[in-house]
Amino acid sequence: MGSWSDQRKAAAGGILAMVLLVVGNFMSGQPPKFGADAAAIAHYYSQHHRSILIGMILTGLAVPLYVWFVAHLALAIRGVWGASIALGGLLIAACAATGDALTAAGAQAAHTGGDQNAMRLMYQLSTMAYSRLFWAGIAVAVPLAMAAAAGHLKPWVRWVAWAQGVLYLLGGIALKSAGFFSPTGGMAEIGYLAFFVGTAAVAYGMWQTEAATAPAAATSPA
Repeated sequence: MGSWSDQRKAAAGGILAMVLLVVGNFMSGQPPKFGADAAAIAHYYSQHHRSILIGMILTGLAVPLYVWFVAHLALAIRGVWGASIALGGLLIAACAATGDALTAAGAQAAHTGGDQNAMRLMYQLSTMAYSRLFWAGIAVAVPLAMAAAAGHLKPWVRWVAWAQGVLYLLGGIALKSAGFFSPTGGMAEIGYLAFFVGTAAVAYGMWQTEAATAPAAATSPA
């Protein structure tokens, strides 16, 4: 396989997508807690209006790169596992895009003097939209672990995927209004870290794997 095959380009796109997501999501500083009052959320949107919108551009660019990566990952694995990875990846992209749209709307509302309670609602909806990607992520992580165990990817990818699956599950049930298990609490942050770092690692694993790799079929002499 050439050093820049389509599969390797897609893997590089997956790594770049994670970099863009990290920069885009964190360039505006620490966001308010999920249960913050309307005034605090409106202040955050107003003070970070420009950086939020620039961040949304970066994360917007990340979405098609991530979909491109997931599409090649699904094609490399194929079958039911590949189909699950493709569907889960699309749902992750949809959750991220929905969260971005609500975040951008909240920032624009603050810039134009919108209602603070409406901004608080948009902020909470965007946070919930982002956190729903944990459940979609399980549909990627579990079949990815199974496929890696079957030889479609490097063996170590299996353990990365299982770790992601466990942390996604814990992040998905982080629904308390405040504290470690809130949608903006420590558990959710660990889940997002698992997504960013784990996905970049899986992309690197795909980079290392020949495009035509498939588990060796057992044959018997005729």
